[in-house]
Amino acid sequence: MKGGFYRKSLILILLAASVPAGIIGILMYIIGIGHIEREMNEFHRHQLKQASERMNEYLSLLEVLSTQWAFNPALGDKTREYNPVADYEDTNDLERSLGLVKGMNPIVQGAYLYFDPSGCFWRKIILPAT
Repeated sequence: MKGGFYRKSLILILLAASVPAGIIGILMYIIGIGHIEREMNEFHRHQLKQASERMNEYLSLLEVLSTQWAFNPALGDKTREYNPVADYEDTNDLERSLGLVKGMNPIVQGAYLYFDPSGCFWRKIILPAT
């Protein structure tokens, strides 16, 4: 009889101690899940906004660069008589400019300069496929 009383008392004490802790744990879990979801959504919105702003900056820089190229006198009418082999200094400058375009903007995969047989050339900036 004495052993049964101790066992029942121990079970009752353990239940009395663990039920409030279990209730508190469940409530904290329910409340915490909502808070974590809100924080994660806010964090993702912030990251998306930063990525969007960064992409706008890159595109604006690319726009400014292409506008500068459009009004660059080195790429104007004199290029109709341009000989890439004989005018090696101009070729070197153009190559350096193309390298700067690639290194300056992370969304540019490469910048290429194409010559047609008549001596006229056009430029093309290649963006990476996403």
